[in-house]
Amino acid sequence: MFLLISVLSKHSLAATQEITIEGKLVVSITDDFKNGVSNTIYSLETSSGNLILLNYPGNLSQVKPGSRLQVSGTISGNTITVNSFQVTATATVSSVQSMGTCQCDLGSVTQNNCILPSQPLCTGKFSCACSLAKKVAVILFNFQNDTSQPFTLDETRRKTFTDSDSVKAFYQEVSFGQINLTGKFRSDGDIFGWYTIPYNKPLPPLPCDYKTWTSSARSIAQNNGVDLAGYDNYIYLFPYTLVCNWSGAAEVGQNEVWVNFFYSLSVVGHELGHNFGLYHANTYNCVDPTGKRVPISDNCTQVSYGDPFDIMDSGSSYHMNNFFKGVLNWYQPVNTLTVTSDGNYSIAPIERSTTGVQALRVPKDRDSFGNIINYYYLEYRQPYGFDNTLTSSVTNGVSIRIAPEFNRSTDSLLIDTSSDTNSFSDAPLAVGKTFTDTYRGITIKTLSASTSEASVSINFGPTIILNSASNESCDQKCFSNGGSCVGVRANVPMNGTRMTFDGTFCTIANSVCSVVLKNLNQDCSGIPAEWSYCTCQPLPSPTPSTTLTPKPTPGPITGDLDGDGRVNGNDAKILLSNWFTPLYNLFIVDNKVNSLDFGIIFKNWTGP
Repeated sequence: MFLLISVLSKHSLAATQEITIEGKLVVSITDDFKNGVSNTIYSLETSSGNLILLNYPGNLSQVKPGSRLQVSGTISGNTITVNSFQVTATATVSSVQSMGTCQCDLGSVTQNNCILPSQPLCTGKFSCACSLAKKVAVILFNFQNDTSQPFTLDETRRKTFTDSDSVKAFYQEVSFGQINLTGKFRSDGDIFGWYTIPYNKPLPPLPCDYKTWTSSARSIAQNNGVDLAGYDNYIYLFPYTLVCNWSGAAEVGQNEVWVNFFYSLSVVGHELGHNFGLYHANTYNCVDPTGKRVPISDNCTQVSYGDPFDIMDSGSSYHMNNFFKGVLNWYQPVNTLTVTSDGNYSIAPIERSTTGVQALRVPKDRDSFGNIINYYYLEYRQPYGFDNTLTSSVTNGVSIRIAPEFNRSTDSLLIDTSSDTNSFSDAPLAVGKTFTDTYRGITIKTLSASTSEASVSINFGPTIILNSASNESCDQKCFSNGGSCVGVRANVPMNGTRMTFDGTFCTIANSVCSVVLKNLNQDCSGIPAEWSYCTCQPLPSPTPSTTLTPKPTPGPITGDLDGDGRVNGNDAKILLSNWFTPLYNLFIVDNKVNSLDFGIIFKNWTGP
């Protein structure tokens, strides 16, 4: 924190005061891979170019970097303590216009302004994939008191552009050929430097003023006749500097990367991933009430980096996971499938372009309006290219991660399906093994794994139906959807007992299936009142030997089985005609119609 404030001090504003100001959201990330520490800093870039640090107690990660914000709060120096903010314009895809080759079903055309890989401007063409040329400049600089040159220009060019394991080769492979890193002047890459800037390399407690150093290095390059305009990304390399306690740094969704000596694919490729819009590949460490590690529970901790199978963790050079590839628009529509019904599904390996499904998604969490918040992303890999050294636990199993929609970039969370060990190296779900989210009724089993695909079985268990501010009980809601109620989740207390919140739902006992939840106005954990979720299971089909009186559509009153707005003798006759049948849970969930259900009729009796 001291670092950024020191860098921004030259833009200091007035003393402490209330302020409302608008600007562009800048998200800066520094990565200390050696110690597994990352620091994310949010700031606001004003119209005058000033950067103001944002101190916000909530979560800004849901706002896309580069979006315009109107921020209200208290400013002191260069820090705003944010009370509220409003997004006035959401960031869009970079408008950098580069030449690209658009490969289509009906041929190949050269296309100007090829901006978004999944949506190239190929009129009348179908199934297009665009090779986007990204012009990259690498600028090397050192200091007055340290003129060392850790890498030659040729070494830097090979590591960045020309070696078989270069950053360019990596992005060509992981993007299915859609990203092509190149130079503006040389097709094998533009490397500039070394430039000695008019600053000494600082020692503690002086700050790591890397943006000032960058500005100086750019000025020297331009004074030496280098035209730095027109590049999509800039990479800056300098000798090891102790006060910069990180290996690499970048701004999310922007175009600059800084490398503190450790110039390698794992560092440069990772930081460019931030430039392209990605965050980190983290792990999700869960325990049960006894403290034992389990694959999933309501007591989980997000661990920074941690995912050993992803370049966006802390030091590997493996492919990005399937959620990140979706964020970067590298998939065609056929490559993503959201599963909403029981069945067996196939997953193709993520390393190569295919017409198969590479991102199989299972809805996990929903908001109070029924919108999907998070998915379980199922992924399969094979030992190909940059994934060639993956262990058999990965290539013979299915990895499961938690992440939102592709249009919201955030950290991905790897689930450890083999939680009996203390390592995530065996996290994928092996053949024959089952992952169960008991609370959400989701069961996933890996059936087989071959060189071409993995097969999984997915079962959802009972259906969850949103019952919004309704006069219906969950018995009625489930019945109208062809099932019977086996439980209720709500945001209200029942019988004076406050609900238990697990991070997604508030839970209450199954015995309240017959209770109308509307107008119970205390909430559980900030979820709007008057919302409930009904857990419904399908009614079994009657056997041929069973004769039943048809069950009419119920009315608004619990017990009104014929829908005439009254609870009377006709409803009692309907109930009696199905006495002790196992096919209907009319009011009480015990898999039979009996005196308990008749008690509900009697309780709500209205007369003739």
